[in-house]
Amino acid sequence: MTSSPSGRASLGPLPIVLAPAARLLLIALVAAGILYNNVLRWYPFAAGFSVNDLTGLESNLAGIVINVAIYGSLLVGVLCSGASALLAQRSMLIQSYCLYLAIQAPFRSDPVNEVFRSFAMISMLLSADWLATVVIGSRGGVEFIRRMWWALVTSIFIGLVIGVVLDDSVNWGQGLSPSFKNQYRAEFFFFYVLPQYGFALSVSVLVATFKRPGVQFVVAGAATIIIAVLVGRTMTRTMIFSLLLIVVVFLARYARKTLGLGVAAIILAAAQWPEVIRNGAASLRVAELFAGDRTVDATNGRLFLVLTNLQSFADAPVVGQGAVVARQRVEDSGSIARSEHGYSIHLASSGIFALLLFGFVLQGAAAGIRIVWHWPRRPGGTHFGPFGLGIAALALASFGTGFFWTFSSATSFYDWAAVFFMSSARALWDASSSRSAGLDLVGEDCNPS
Repeated sequence: MTSSPSGRASLGPLPIVLAPAARLLLIALVAAGILYNNVLRWYPFAAGFSVNDLTGLESNLAGIVINVAIYGSLLVGVLCSGASALLAQRSMLIQSYCLYLAIQAPFRSDPVNEVFRSFAMISMLLSADWLATVVIGSRGGVEFIRRMWWALVTSIFIGLVIGVVLDDSVNWGQGLSPSFKNQYRAEFFFFYVLPQYGFALSVSVLVATFKRPGVQFVVAGAATIIIAVLVGRTMTRTMIFSLLLIVVVFLARYARKTLGLGVAAIILAAAQWPEVIRNGAASLRVAELFAGDRTVDATNGRLFLVLTNLQSFADAPVVGQGAVVARQRVEDSGSIARSEHGYSIHLASSGIFALLLFGFVLQGAAAGIRIVWHWPRRPGGTHFGPFGLGIAALALASFGTGFFWTFSSATSFYDWAAVFFMSSARALWDASSSRSAGLDLVGEDCNPS
């Protein structure tokens, strides 16, 4: 172990450095993906047009083409980055799953469409995994994640300004935007790349700049508050859950006593309403729903969608139905749910080979847990700073949202981001365990306590 110029112990030399031009290209591509999906994808910001209107190929075609082009460019950029040697540490589970997707496509009932779908999924999975492996494994990981944060919060602020200036380009909910169908809750197009990414990295920046506040501290503080308030207005349970989980992760690292008091208060409050808990469990009348009675679905069609996918898996458990047939079955089922429920759609499409993807997700979640609970037990020990904790929090949040929507689409940038942070958590933990390169995400912490 060597000593850094600041006196803080480091884990050794950092021999692999991204070529400056390659680093600039890679962050530019990621920023372009974020800004396109959160802002430009919605131009000219027509009144009453929301994410729920992106239902068919016609409305999605431009986004599909542009996002797949970005994924492909990222793959080329990684290969030309000067750090391609790090790809030996990429996820073998993801590579194996992509190999299966490539092999099975020509043998499906609609091979042309299956090949296109498989190509898009392979590009998404590999580009996210390869980029994370190279960024975390080389010098400059903190700066890359910080610039990614700038792209996220900039896109949200731009979208918010557009929503304020252009009437009904944003659904504020509660009857404030009459051109939208949904008047019950808010819908924000600039949350298309899910807001938990910007929220977690904003908290990371807050912690990192706490002792020396400046412009970044102010922007991060404003972003944290704005995102939290807007997520509350959407009343989207998965988003709210993700933000709460991120807060819990940072409290577990920096304020365990506060976290303990909060958990105790929640348990105490829950104990006062056992009837509510029982009623909630009873509302998931799975047997009746599986029998075809969709009137009992308390999840607005989501549970029915999962059961449809599980039936597709049961009909072809080994090789799956293929992406085209699996999605056609969902469409034919008449499901009212919009999302494809990531984990279950992979089971329906790929059969038992989907376990390769599940294994990757579990690896990322396990790495996230390890990062959260691993800090120095003795002077000079390894610990993860605020950006490392942000990565861990997003890996855990992505694991949770995978039960609802993430990982299901090859052409949504939030799915790409979920894979990226899963891979980042795995790569960060592996790098810290092996004391290899790229550990500026370790030890960059400035503890505010």
